[in-house]
Amino acid sequence: MKVKWIDIGKPDIIIKEEVYEVTSLDFTRVNVNDFLKEGNEEEIISRIRKVIDTEAPITEWLLIKRVINSFNIQKAGIHIRKKMFDILDQIDLNINEEYDMTIYWKDTQRIARYKTYRVPGYNEESIRDVTNVPIIEISNVVYKVLQEEGNLIFDDLARLTALKLGYTRMGSNVKKATKRGIEMALERYPIEKSGNFYCAYNDSNMLK
Repeated sequence: MKVKWIDIGKPDIIIKEEVYEVTSLDFTRVNVNDFLKEGNEEEIISRIRKVIDTEAPITEWLLIKRVINSFNIQKAGIHIRKKMFDILDQIDLNINEEYDMTIYWKDTQRIARYKTYRVPGYNEESIRDVTNVPIIEISNVVYKVLQEEGNLIFDDLARLTALKLGYTRMGSNVKKATKRGIEMALERYPIEKSGNFYCAYNDSNMLK
């Protein structure tokens, strides 16, 4: 059965697309043992703050990856992870939990009002694995797709959301992430759901 929607005007919530900017960090070549020694905590904290300032909102794993890579460390073994978690726990940072992810934000960012999503640039490092895309960004894409396309069934909404983020194949991780993004979009945005159909409608006061 075809779903009929009442035309109530174009949604006035503006979703912004930006190119993902990767932090430029100094490169320090050290081995794992040197990294684990005491005395480099201030430099690590400085790099953590630089990454957050450039790339927030950012997942905890991608934040750790950016920092340890700048020390020429490619794998986060158990001791590396422990040191990074210990340091992160010592810093007063703006964080929130999304499903099974910890997301780091700038102090100036208002999480509830975040209406941006980011796409890869020309730098290979700007291509994030979908597991490192905050679900709040994906929820923004979901609403943007509905603004542009009108009403869509779930599978088409998930596919177009993934495409807008640069993912051309609907693997298991992409399916999982887009499903979560749709769930969050329903909580944050004025979206009407009827059966398997979704449609954006015009009520900017409902943004959460």
